[in-house]
Amino acid sequence: MMGDYIFSQLALGDPGFEARLRDMFVLGWAMSNQYQVTSATVDDNNVIQTARVTWPNGQQGTYTVTQQNTSFPVADAFTITYEYGNGGIRTVTQPVGVTRNTQGAILNSPDLTIM
Repeated sequence: MMGDYIFSQLALGDPGFEARLRDMFVLGWAMSNQYQVTSATVDDNNVIQTARVTWPNGQQGTYTVTQQNTSFPVADAFTITYEYGNGGIRTVTQPVGVTRNTQGAILNSPDLTIM
């Protein structure tokens, strides 16, 4: 778990800072789709419903669609986990509320959250 070791070292022994640093990186990676899908389950429209992912630092996670768009074959809301250490999990959420134009481009999207 090299990536989390680095977070620990950068935090210089401060667990609170380590957690904030981890969250900052995970949110940044999620916002820019910097994770690799390693296996996936898709629906009849070939939209990923659940997937195992690998984050840039090698940690694993699970992507799950929580709301699929009814007009376009895309997910409008999802969760994606970041698994670390001894069972630690952080969950990034794209909340419900994405709006799209008639071509499907995103017009407005709620901010990602992490818990």
